[in-house]
Amino acid sequence: MALARHQDGLRPIGEALGAVIVGLDRVVAKKAGKTVIQNLADTQGWEAPEEGTERYRMLDLALASRGMGYRFKGGEGAHDAWSLARTCAAFGCERDCIDVSREDGVTEAEARMAMTQWGLTEVRTRHAAPGDLLLFQTKDGFHVAIMSAPGGDLSWSLLPGRRLAEARMIHAAPAKSVVESWVGPFWMEQLVAAFSFDTPGAPLRAVMRRAA
Repeated sequence: MALARHQDGLRPIGEALGAVIVGLDRVVAKKAGKTVIQNLADTQGWEAPEEGTERYRMLDLALASRGMGYRFKGGEGAHDAWSLARTCAAFGCERDCIDVSREDGVTEAEARMAMTQWGLTEVRTRHAAPGDLLLFQTKDGFHVAIMSAPGGDLSWSLLPGRRLAEARMIHAAPAKSVVESWVGPFWMEQLVAAFSFDTPGAPLRAVMRRAA
């Protein structure tokens, strides 16, 4: 499938076919006798989170959410970026998670407060793995996504000598839908931090970025 390069760097993977891709992933995984996550990991060459863990459940729901519509604060089968992340995190940790969606943009303090309340720990971005949350600073505030595959500078879990072109993530694009897109140079330039239910290596101390 040809991937058009959007001016905002999004380059969604099958934006209009999100629900179709979800169905195809399920069919292919069933034929292989595996879960969707395990089948994707095996065919793409990365390590899947352990089944039933918080990170696994968050990734599972994020994958199933592709193709849903966009709606501020979510609801009725739609999401904004933060309602998607909150819903997936709540499914992962199996408890209520605070809502931080704001029309004027989520601040870094609000984003970090949410990560803490949701039970995630900041990890080095090179340790980010599928099922972790990626935090980006944009001109409209802080944006969040669920990492769905490693690659590029986010490929620490690949075997030696293996390197994917770009990592992928699932997020809600304003006025569009829940899409899976490449992380790539556009988003890497805005990547602030990564958060995980797992804690590979030593956790990082949260450091607030100064406002420009």
